[in-house]
Amino acid sequence: MAVLGIDLGTTACKVCAYDNSGNLLAKARDEYKIISKKPGWAELDPIQLKKSVFNTIKRISSLINEPIFSISFSSQGEGIVPMNNNYEPIGNIILSYDNRSKAQAEYIENGFGKENYFNITGQIINSAVSASKIMWIMENTDYYNSKPQKFCCVGDYLISCFGLKPAIDCSLAARTGCFDVHNLCWNSDILSKIFINENMLSNVQTAGSVAGYVGLDLSSALGLSKGTAIVVGGHDQPCGHYGVCGERFNESYYSLGTTETCVCTFDNFMPELFNLGLPCYPHIVQNKYVTLPGNYTGGILLNWYKDQFFISTNNNDPYDEIIDYMSNNPTKILVLPHFTSTGSPYNDDNSSGAIMGLKLSTTKGEFVRALIEGVTMEIKLNLELLKSIDINVDSLVAAGTSTKSKKIMQLKADVLNKLIYVNDSGEAAAAGAGMLALKGLGIEPRYNVSHINEYKPNEENSAFYNEQFGKYKKIYPAVKAIL
Repeated sequence: MAVLGIDLGTTACKVCAYDNSGNLLAKARDEYKIISKKPGWAELDPIQLKKSVFNTIKRISSLINEPIFSISFSSQGEGIVPMNNNYEPIGNIILSYDNRSKAQAEYIENGFGKENYFNITGQIINSAVSASKIMWIMENTDYYNSKPQKFCCVGDYLISCFGLKPAIDCSLAARTGCFDVHNLCWNSDILSKIFINENMLSNVQTAGSVAGYVGLDLSSALGLSKGTAIVVGGHDQPCGHYGVCGERFNESYYSLGTTETCVCTFDNFMPELFNLGLPCYPHIVQNKYVTLPGNYTGGILLNWYKDQFFISTNNNDPYDEIIDYMSNNPTKILVLPHFTSTGSPYNDDNSSGAIMGLKLSTTKGEFVRALIEGVTMEIKLNLELLKSIDINVDSLVAAGTSTKSKKIMQLKADVLNKLIYVNDSGEAAAAGAGMLALKGLGIEPRYNVSHINEYKPNEENSAFYNEQFGKYKKIYPAVKAIL
């Protein structure tokens, strides 16, 4: 038998098949296009997302000989789907880093107070939080063909695509900024503030519980077993931690995707994280909490470079070509990677990216390296802040597209001055979802993940980057004062 773990990312879905021992059988992916109708806007066509997922499931089912008995999801956070009463989308998904709802975020902050809001939801209020996006939608219903009656995050929307009533776990519900992370329920005061009620949101279930079963016709069309279970998944970052660390909660996961994030776990809610601009909310594992020090501009910055500046000289993968000519040596260029909303610790919707230290002699290889250095400096800043409250991250377990590049991983080890392990799970978030799919069948997952590479910091490079880091920390205040 087999189960599927599906990672519903910002730019692609990834479907991985696992056997009942958690071993990877096959994987496939399908990309979709981000729609930007105005500066700062980012949308995704939910119908295209559904097609991508279903087509990829069919590809996987044709690649394996095992019957598929269960499916679960890891979901991008904050993205919100406006729907009618029949759970049919009436417009595009508004993605996490879409910042059109700045005014609504400010209204929510003024209504509750920033710290009080954190103490209820575990979130730092800004335009990334789903609550502000929902409020924008409710105030701009003429943008849609009809008035929204329901709202889903991406993971629970996909459950509805299987003909089931959508369900959401606590980790993903928390990312909406409408959820009480202590009482584990929707907060009626926040919902009232944004003009909705809990009947317009998905039912909350435990991650790893069964939401329902796929009907016979759809099972046949997708190559699934009769009565395949659809299992409630979770937010992609906790899923990723679960996929690469299992229940080794002392390990920190380094997610290298469209965004770049570390995932640290705790036994209790940590109110002191508020002063660091960091969230604290439920893990997909019960009675555990996570925080996400990171930046919304991660791998998407290299994608920006590819789209705007890259000219291919062969038919190879463009990213391979870009990394191939990336400089091997540290640069003196400083990059503030605030090309979308900042993420922690600033949570500033109005910041902008900045590149300093360019010269006529700067090469494209140095420019590319500087972009990756800048993103990693932002992670270094976050880890330094965690250390200030006695949360020490001595090493990181990394997964994601960037782990395929030894040059990038060594750069990150040098900038962070930390040992970085690369995990062999391949797709961390999908692996976590696969483990939840097994749980839905009553099978306790076996954590077969191991480390296939490790990157030790180069002392000379790390010393150089520590000096650069002192300069880096001065950029944001300077840029904020100007722009």
